[in-house]
Amino acid sequence: MKLRTKYKGESVALDTNKVLGTGGEAKVFAVHQKPNLVAKIYHKPTKKRVQKLNIMHANPPGDPMASLGHISIAWPVDLLQTTDPVPKVVGFLMLNVSGMSSILNFYNPQIRRKECPLFNYKYLHRTARNLATAVRALHSRDYVIGDINESNILVSDSSLVTVVDTDSFQVTDPNTGNIHRCPVGKPEYTPPELQGVTFSQADRQLYHDQFGLAVLIFQLLMEGFHPFTGVYKGKGDPPPIEDRIASGHFPYRKRWHRPYEPSPLSPEIDILHPDLKYLFMRCFETGHKKPKRRPDAQAWIDALTKSEDALIECAQNKQHLYGKHLRNCPWCERTTRLSGRDPFPSSQTIHKGLPQPIAPPKQKSITPLKPQKAPSVPQSSSSSTVTSGYTPKSKKWVLGLALFFIGAWLLTKVEITRPTLTMPKLPEWTAEETLDPIPVPQIDQSEKTSTIENETPLIPEPFKELLNRFQALDNPNLSDQDLLERYPKFLADFYNHPEAKDYLEYVKDRWENLSFAQITDAYQNFQENPSKKTVTTLLETSTTYLKNQSKRQSAATHTQRFSKWHLDTATRPIQLIIDQGQKLYVQVIHNDNIYVETKRLGSFTSITVPHYRSSDRLIIKGYQDDRFDDTQLDQTLSINSFKGNHNLTLSDQRGTVNVQVVFEDYPKKPPM
Repeated sequence: MKLRTKYKGESVALDTNKVLGTGGEAKVFAVHQKPNLVAKIYHKPTKKRVQKLNIMHANPPGDPMASLGHISIAWPVDLLQTTDPVPKVVGFLMLNVSGMSSILNFYNPQIRRKECPLFNYKYLHRTARNLATAVRALHSRDYVIGDINESNILVSDSSLVTVVDTDSFQVTDPNTGNIHRCPVGKPEYTPPELQGVTFSQADRQLYHDQFGLAVLIFQLLMEGFHPFTGVYKGKGDPPPIEDRIASGHFPYRKRWHRPYEPSPLSPEIDILHPDLKYLFMRCFETGHKKPKRRPDAQAWIDALTKSEDALIECAQNKQHLYGKHLRNCPWCERTTRLSGRDPFPSSQTIHKGLPQPIAPPKQKSITPLKPQKAPSVPQSSSSSTVTSGYTPKSKKWVLGLALFFIGAWLLTKVEITRPTLTMPKLPEWTAEETLDPIPVPQIDQSEKTSTIENETPLIPEPFKELLNRFQALDNPNLSDQDLLERYPKFLADFYNHPEAKDYLEYVKDRWENLSFAQITDAYQNFQENPSKKTVTTLLETSTTYLKNQSKRQSAATHTQRFSKWHLDTATRPIQLIIDQGQKLYVQVIHNDNIYVETKRLGSFTSITVPHYRSSDRLIIKGYQDDRFDDTQLDQTLSINSFKGNHNLTLSDQRGTVNVQVVFEDYPKKPPM
């Protein structure tokens, strides 16, 4: 097949016998004598698609990996058209990307062990960062990927990333403002506000991409688990994943009544660096109702860089890299939990020959009270592989029953105490007193009646888990934010444990004091530096407190009202009611930034500018057409007075724009 490039006018011969890929809309062919190029030819090319390709060719994004000789965005380099007298565009040329495979092959541990076993956790971090870098480059040019999913992201064994199928992106014409939409998408990577929406009729925003980007990063760092998969705790059949996304049922969120629990086979979310964990919570929890709060690509780049720099090596297996905020290597624990299936096998094991991948053991959903212990398996010298994933059941149930009763008898010798906490008066803004140390029950070693091989006391598993988790809360290396995240998880996991009553009461009090201390600190910071940032922090801390706590409601409520009043007095909405006489168009400039440009919306246009302060400057310009070029009216309307409403006129011999400015009132006195 012979074609010609539209812009360079070069003849191109396609190798029709060498089809590199086939889809529902097009085929990808190799190009004769040009191995660095491939051609994508559409089955049914349309006029709209050609217009979109022309815009893309004229406005390519910068490739962040160009200096390394790598293609991170497979962008059209030229359009292909027939050699007929009236040529017809049938496809486009793009640079050839070879030696790469789907990102699925790297975040899926079973495929990764088989295809690229030395691709460790650091490589996964770098892959996520390279992906975020490519997304940042596209977003900086206002390109929306739209159909972001695992099949459109290719990865090399050195963690380089390439985004493909770029012709499906949402593209905006910079000259006319017309939007060429992305008509496709996968529900697993679609944000809640777009679930059930017809994509061909929806204009997507950058924060829609930010949801799909967060899902892919989560899968890379959490062993391929989707952030919205989990064990369903409700009645009936579990809903499909798109319904879970639409409802915001993120199983790792800190809620008392969650319809889902994380899968028992998924890694603990605490393996993530605290900054990454915060971004995931911000995306999937806060971003559920406030999509614009989702972290952008730059936020992920910063957090991933920080997390990668904090990785340390395991003493048993150098391929096990984990965050230094963890006490133990999570991958060694996970290897034991998955019956010897090591997510990151050592190089010694790989040289000996990897065992065939085995399916993970089927487990029933576990309750918070009696977590199932993974069957013990023999470890190799590298603590990374086992010869088999199956361990025959032992018939030592009689001994186990005897040990349980012995442990129950030992519990009668344990004295559990709880310190008395002094609750501060309301609504005083004072720091809390230092809490007494956490009481740790001790087992009287002189009264042990039986031991096992490693000389550990015989404590029943449910109580042992409770005790270990309780002691872990006393780690001096934990920050206040870490404790605020661990306290509710402890309460949720042991809320009906038969031995946990005193423990729960103590943790509740500690949680209460620490949460309220955040409010007092935020209030003191606000007094020292009254600004929008400090008052916003004060509002967020008081709001969070009211959602999770039951004590000291009056002080927290007062703080919330107080901070809201300060925000309302500092920033207030303004409404512009614009009469576009003689079909004029209007451009509104807020603080030297173009806030809005009116299009064909009728003769009257209503615009609301939120967070408008008395120190801001609002400029309104009139134009004869929607190109907003030198056809501007001679006069410019500038609003610098903010007392009362205004009826203003902008006009010259070419037309008139009438503007009515309406301010919203706010309380003159702070709430008492």
